[in-house]
Amino acid sequence: AVVSTQSTGIDADDEGDGGVEEQEDDIIDIPDEIEGVEDEDMSERTLTAHSGSVFCVAISGNEQIVLSGGEDDLAYVWNIANHANDKEDTKKIEGHKDSVSHVGFCTGDKYYFTADLSGFI
Repeated sequence: AVVSTQSTGIDADDEGDGGVEEQEDDIIDIPDEIEGVEDEDMSERTLTAHSGSVFCVAISGNEQIVLSGGEDDLAYVWNIANHANDKEDTKKIEGHKDSVSHVGFCTGDKYYFTADLSGFI
């Protein structure tokens, strides 16, 4: 990957350019892969129901429920309290007309909401 930065400096001369001096771009070459470094998956659990990118996630205050929303126009409610029993306890939230961009809890985790890019809540 290549990162380009451009900076502007102050010029104290009297050339009538408002005191602004253009400086050259700084090019920084960052290697796509760093040799000898491997990605390590340190997750405790992987939630795999979405068929596209996941755009948002919320975790309840008691850490028992997870909400997720994504590009596939779906939201999911995950009961992760059953993790020790390896049960997949999920509920699919359908009816959105666009990507689900916001999920969250309110009123002490008693209620949750999901919202999509079309404005549907």
